[in-house]
Order: sequence, then structure tokens, then C-alpha cells
Amino acid sequence: MIRHQETTADTLANRLPAPRGGSRRESQGGTDPVSIEVNNRLFFRFFQAANTLQGMGALKLGISNQQWAILGALSRPQVAAAGMSVGELSRYLLISRQNLSGVLARLERDGYTQRVVGSEDRRFRKVRLTPRGEELWAGLAEPIGKFYDDALTGLSFDDRLALLHYVGVMQVNMAQAVKNEGCGVMEHCLPKSRKGDLE
Repeated sequence: MIRHQETTADTLANRLPAPRGGSRRESQGGTDPVSIEVNNRLFFRFFQAANTLQGMGALKLGISNQQWAILGALSRPQVAAAGMSVGELSRYLLISRQNLSGVLARLERDGYTQRVVGSEDRRFRKVRLTPRGEELWAGLAEPIGKFYDDALTGLSFDDRLALLHYVGVMQVNMAQAVKNEGCGVMEHCLPKSRKGDLE
């Protein structure tokens, strides 16, 4: 259960220095009350951060988080020319194909993306940015960069590298946990009664 009030976990987080090595609670598997509370608080912080990020996209940039992610993914030099298939985007962004299709339809409607014939296999279409989409993304670079800098205030370069590492470890662990449940991308985790809605 996610709690919103100040807790023991917050007190510990505020008093203890950032860990530089293995934790003495690491081997306890998160079964003692304090570890459970720290775990709960950590994931609640991610939830709050995601909501803050959503607000930044909607209020300051005029786009949703998913549009933000798609534009960024398609702007990468290694895929900008050829584009990405819907399946590739789904796997890269970890967004269900159903949700992705709706967002792509809106981006295409607004002239920011287009479907093109794949260069390697002409039977498949890929999504890539239009000149208007490239212009939009270029215009977002400065406000996004400022938001990142503001959000990371107080974190040194080494702190940011460490955070990137630990979040990456969590992502791998969560992906493995999902895989252990027999799931792939999100739609594969849905009950059978819902899977038909995504086809």
C-alpha cells in the first residue's frame, strides 16, 4: 500500500548519506519493516516523479509524455532516416501497441510523423518524423534541457551517473520480474478477456 504521509523511510533518506557500496540490509530481502517502508517510499517517489513529468509535458511543452517519448525516440540519429516500426517503438518505449497506436495516430494527424515503406522490407511500414516533427522537436530541445537541469539541481555529474546506474538495475530487475510472470510488453500481461481488445 502506498502511503502519502512522512514516514520512517523519509527520515532515513534525509539523514543518511548516499550509499557508495552494498547496503547492510541488502541481504535481508526487504522483509523487515524498515526495508518494506523504504521500498514503498522509493516506488511512490517514482510515481510522483512520473506525475510531475506528465505535468511538465502537458503544461509547459504542450505535448503528452508519450508524445514526448515517441518524438525523442524517432529523432535519434540511428533511426531518424529509416524510422521505426510500431513494434520496435513498442518494445523500445515499453508502451503497449494499443496505446502507441492512438498516440501515433494523433501525431500523424497533426503532421509530425508519417508512415513510410521500410527500406529493408517493403512489406512493412515504419514511422518517422516529418520536417514539421523535426522542427517541433528542435524547438523543444531548450525547454526540455532547462527542465532536466532544474530537476537535477544538487546532483553532481557522478551522482547522476550513479542514479542512472541504479535506475537501470531496477529496470532490469523489474523486466525480469515481469518476464517471470510470462509477460512481455504490457499487453501480454493482461487477462485473456482483455487481450482481444488489443488485436
